[in-house]
Amino acid sequence: MSKRISWTVLCFLTVLIYDRPAFADGMVLFDFNQIHSQSKKGVNASDVEAYMEGLFGSDIAVSQNTTAGNSFLKVGKGNGASGITIDFGANPIDSFSVDFQLFKNAKSFTILADGVVINQQILSKAQRKAGLTGHQSSYFFDTPVHTLQFVGLQKKSFAIDNLVINIPLPTDEELDNPDDLNEESESDSNENGNNSENSLPGGAGAGGDSIITNQVTAAVPEPSSLLMLAIGLCGAWFSRRVLAL
Repeated sequence: MSKRISWTVLCFLTVLIYDRPAFADGMVLFDFNQIHSQSKKGVNASDVEAYMEGLFGSDIAVSQNTTAGNSFLKVGKGNGASGITIDFGANPIDSFSVDFQLFKNAKSFTILADGVVINQQILSKAQRKAGLTGHQSSYFFDTPVHTLQFVGLQKKSFAIDNLVINIPLPTDEELDNPDDLNEESESDSNENGNNSENSLPGGAGAGGDSIITNQVTAAVPEPSSLLMLAIGLCGAWFSRRVLAL
């Protein structure tokens, strides 16, 4: 009987630990100026996927007309849609942030998560002439998301850089002191080299127009908390079985 119980507990813990979609993976920064290609035609979707998978540690699929150049990700030539789609496959994400740039004559820019609009920019006449740069601040999902889409009306109207996924939720202390959190974010940006000459600037648009984004927060269970809960439940169940013998 004791062996049977032990095998039951062991199987339960094994499933819990290796059920990766149940856990939030660690934070990852995709700095697209790090992508290299052996092709004479330049960086293609396969190069982008290989770079992202190397950092993420799991399969990622990007739209086939995606390319990279001048330190950012953009839509390349071809018959594909005027947008970039990133599919995280079996390991969905729980949060993200990204820098974006809208070039001259761009009319709009939209970010979607599993088909739901997260951020939409409709440019004014003045912004269309000058272009617009901005930053989607940390966005936390209520449920894990498999795909991110970045869409413009024209293929070459926008670019993205410094995509960060699985951002840790701020602590209660950080929420009580938002100024400290902002200072830490600026420090992290400098350390990661996000303010280099070719990086996409974030925070405000051309002409000082602030980029306003929607944001929701959702509690994401930590792996250690789930594991401790599972062990506690198993221990209580095991004790009851032993006392009943």
